[in-house]
Formats: sequence, C-alpha cells, structure tokens
Amino acid sequence: MLPSDSDQRTKKISINQKHDMVKVKDIINANNPDMLVLESDKSLLNLKTNSIAYKLVMDYEWVGIEVRGIKRKKDPCRLLRITLIRNHIMDKYRLRHNDAEVFQKSGGEPFIEMAGIGSSAV
Repeated sequence: MLPSDSDQRTKKISINQKHDMVKVKDIINANNPDMLVLESDKSLLNLKTNSIAYKLVMDYEWVGIEVRGIKRKKDPCRLLRITLIRNHIMDKYRLRHNDAEVFQKSGGEPFIEMAGIGSSAV
C-alpha cells in the first residue's frame, strides 16, 4: 500500500523526445515532489523512460515502487509507467506502517502494537 496523496506531493512527467536527464532533474528541483510518475508518451520512448528511472534510482536516491504497462488508444503497444518515491519518504513510510500500528481505543487512549506484542498506556 502506498502513502496517501495527502502524505506527499506527486508529480507526473510524460516522457517525450525532448526529455533528457537534465530536463527531468530541473522539473524535480522546481516541484520538489515526494512521489514521481514517469510515463512514456509513445511506446518508442519506453526505453528512454526506463533509462531515466534507472538513473534516478541509482544516482539520486529514488526508490521504484511500481512498474506497469498501460494501454492508450493513440498507441497500439503498451506504454511504460514507472512510479518512484524519494528514499527518505519510503523510510518514514516503512517506519510508520510496518514497525508500529497505532490504533485509537474507544476511551481515546492510543494503543500501540509492535511486532505482534500489544501494550496499552493505562
């Protein structure tokens, strides 16, 4: 499960012939998104989209969380859509959702369950 849209800023970039790594980095720096969706404008650009995503993961601390092929009427082949999230956001998400789940009891007291061991502040 991904963080909700209220938890981060999402930026979608449709990769076309004019996009290169410099232009993508400029878009990222201008918008400062926490989540990035790279989508090929045409099926011929799937490799370029993949290369940009690979560079972001390897050199700029982004984490790939979803890759899918999407169908568009204008192109007979599937287009590539890659969703990336910033590394520090992914770490916060893992800590918040995997290590501890916070539930609100009926009395209004927070109940924390960690690794299957329940405790209550009573």
